[in-house]
Amino acid sequence: MKTIYQFSKTNKARRAAAKHKSISPWREHRLRLLESYERLKDKGLIGDDRLGISVRVPGQPAFAFLGHNGSPDSKARKKAKPRTSQVAIFDFQAQSVPHTDGQERFDLTAFQDWVALHAEIYSNRLDVGAIVINRPEWGGALAMLDEPMPGIFDEQARQMGSRVERLSRAQHNEREARVISDADRQRLRKGANVFLYEDHALCLGMTRERAIFNSELLEKCAKAYVLALATGQRIRRIPWFVRFIANRRLLKDEQRSAESYARGEVPTGFTAY
Repeated sequence: MKTIYQFSKTNKARRAAAKHKSISPWREHRLRLLESYERLKDKGLIGDDRLGISVRVPGQPAFAFLGHNGSPDSKARKKAKPRTSQVAIFDFQAQSVPHTDGQERFDLTAFQDWVALHAEIYSNRLDVGAIVINRPEWGGALAMLDEPMPGIFDEQARQMGSRVERLSRAQHNEREARVISDADRQRLRKGANVFLYEDHALCLGMTRERAIFNSELLEKCAKAYVLALATGQRIRRIPWFVRFIANRRLLKDEQRSAESYARGEVPTGFTAY
C-alpha cells in the first residue's frame, strides 16, 4: 500500500509540474495578479473602494490589469474574490490585446479610467513594472489633504521619492485621450513611485514585489504623518543631502529597471541601501 501511495503521489506531482510548464505567458501574468491581490489583502491594503493592480509584460507594449470592486462588508469581499477571467490584457493605448488564455470577463466600463491611467504611466515610465491603486485607511486619509506629504523618512525618500504629490485628472480633449495633465506627466517622469490620484493612493514599482512594498510603506508613513498633523506635532523633513543621495540611488535603480524591461526581462537584485 505504501508503494502504491508513493507511486500515485509521484504521478500527481509530475502532472502538476507538466501543467505548470504548459501555462502560457499570458496566464502567468494573470496568476501573478491574483497572488498580488492576496498579498495586499493579507496586509490589509485592499480598502473598501475600487482596487486596480497591473503588471507590465516584459518586452512587449502590454500589461495585465485586475480591477476589483471593494466592499465594506467582509463577507461580501470574500464572496467577490477575483478570478483569472477578470484579469484583462491591454496595450499602452488602453486597447484590449487578443490572447489565447481563455475568456475574459472584465468589466471595462467600471475601470476604463484606471486602465487608461495605467497605460499612460507605463508609456511614460519605462522602469515601472507594476502599479497598485487603492484606498486603504491611512492612504485614503492622506488623499483628503490639500498639501503633498513631505519627505520625513529616509526609507520613504529611497523607495517612494522625495514627497508624495497629487496627480490630477486631465481636462477632456477630443483629440487626445489623456488621463493626466502635461504638468503631472512631467512630475511623473521625475521618478517618484508614490502619488495621490483623486481620493486614492497610487503606488508604482519596478517589480510586482516593489509595488506591493511601496503600498505597504506608504500606509505606514501616511499613518505617522496624518496622526502627527492631527495632534499638532512638529514635523521635520529629513536633511536635503539624505534626500539627494536617496533620490540618486532610486533613479539609478530605475534606469537599470528600464534597461531590463527593454531586453524583455524582469529586473532583479534591488536592495534598500
